[in-house]
Amino acid sequence: MNTTRLNLNPYVELNLARTVYKKRGRILLPDFLSADSAKVLAELAPTLPYHLTLNKTDDGVAHIEQADFDAQGQEFRQRLMSAVYAQASSAFRYFYGQFEYDKNQNAPGDLGRISREVWSFLNGEAFLGALRKITGIADLTHTTGQASCYKPGHFLTSHD
Repeated sequence: MNTTRLNLNPYVELNLARTVYKKRGRILLPDFLSADSAKVLAELAPTLPYHLTLNKTDDGVAHIEQADFDAQGQEFRQRLMSAVYAQASSAFRYFYGQFEYDKNQNAPGDLGRISREVWSFLNGEAFLGALRKITGIADLTHTTGQASCYKPGHFLTSHD
């Protein structure tokens, strides 16, 4: 898949976005990416090798390969999910599929190439410049990015 077309939507009103961000401290920007870029990422998403990620009660994070999770058997999976759901009722918790572009840049073949291209876009001047303009953070030098996959039973509780 060719991801070199990733770019921002040139019609996004960054000044308006900054005004909203300053007022609310957060912002939702529909159509922030160009239509072609959104299409590339949407086509890429189902092909990524996601691992399961969840936060633990000690504020640590667990990453579980899907195949390892599946191999544990239904009883283990049900016990784990019951514990995760119970914790989520009173604290910030999450359980979902995650693909980290930065950690896959050296993967072989297309996966590494795609990861490098997406990571380069997220840390390129066009993207970072837009974030600087919106947030007012002049010394913003880099960002992180991941693809997330939510299947039935996956969740992310409210957070800031």
